[in-house]
Amino acid sequence: MIDVLHEVPLTLNEATRLPYLRRGGKPIHLATVHRWASRGAKGVRLETMKFPGGMRTTAEAVLRFLATLNGSPVVSHSKARTNAINAAERELQAAGFEIGG
Repeated sequence: MIDVLHEVPLTLNEATRLPYLRRGGKPIHLATVHRWASRGAKGVRLETMKFPGGMRTTAEAVLRFLATLNGSPVVSHSKARTNAINAAERELQAAGFEIGG
């Protein structure tokens, strides 16, 4: 799910220019991103949200989409969220809880 408080919304056109979506050095076609958002690929749909100016996605949503397609769950956190998670883990450790991966 898109977290608009921690992820920067992109138009679908802006998403085509993400560096990891380049094909042969060129951006992928806008129709490809629209298809991912509407019909999906291999049963997986690209996360989007409707805004007054149109449909938006995020770079993190695209990464989650690609990771799911590739069968490798990737957890993408913004720096602020990572810092909050680390602070919470330190607080739990200080309270005597054992934190382990």
